[in-house]
Amino acid sequence: IDFIYEIKNGLLEIYKDDGFPLLSSNIGKVSIENDIIIIKYSIRSSDELKEQILLDEIQKLSSKFGFEFIIDAKKPFFPFKEKSNIRELLAQTYKELYGKDTTIKKIHACMEGGILSNNIKDLDICTIAPTIENCHSINEKVSISSIKRVYEWLKETLIKYNQER
Repeated sequence: IDFIYEIKNGLLEIYKDDGFPLLSSNIGKVSIENDIIIIKYSIRSSDELKEQILLDEIQKLSSKFGFEFIIDAKKPFFPFKEKSNIRELLAQTYKELYGKDTTIKKIHACMEGGILSNNIKDLDICTIAPTIENCHSINEKVSISSIKRVYEWLKETLIKYNQER
């Protein structure tokens, strides 16, 4: 219980320029298997150095309590690029379709984007999504009409992208 109390949990650091999450973590699951307590802990970071510092702190805390510390998976991130041709095309297409500007912001999610951008050098990548409320909770809801808008937006963007090539 003391370990759970002492381990960092929640939003840990934000970008100073816009208040966007930079580093967060949480305990995802606590279980007992064959008389062994297993604590699954998840870290989301947009900065590899800060992530490593947190991992080092967790290693020290684990040692303090005599726990074995195992990293079973790392969730890579993809950094926000100030210049993105695909983001410009997405924004232009959105405005043409819906007559207004889309919201462009950094996200603190999308493990898949991190995997792709870490394996494809100089990948220009963006994430688009429908309107979701209470994400990753039992009260999660998605707007059906926003799913249709995102589908049309993506379809038209891909058509334009292929015409420009």
